[in-house]
Amino acid sequence: MTARIILSDEEMALAVPEDCIVTFAGIEKAVTVDHGKAQEKELKSGRRANGMVEILSGLNAGEWVVRNPGSLHTGELVEVSSDSMKVPD
Repeated sequence: MTARIILSDEEMALAVPEDCIVTFAGIEKAVTVDHGKAQEKELKSGRRANGMVEILSGLNAGEWVVRNPGSLHTGELVEVSSDSMKVPD
């Protein structure tokens, strides 16, 4: 067994709220918005703290991510609202 000990949290990490991530059959996904349509993206997550999840791969800074996507699937029309989540730059 190995462990990674973090001595400094100065390194910036890409993170989204927990309610942006859906897990099904062990696969983590987020739904982003691309030209008004939903786009499911498989991702790899890291640390979790204070309701946020570190994103190691699968999302990019600046993408719009759907909160509580439920059963939203790729290609479905999406409207960005004032409570939408943009992955911080």
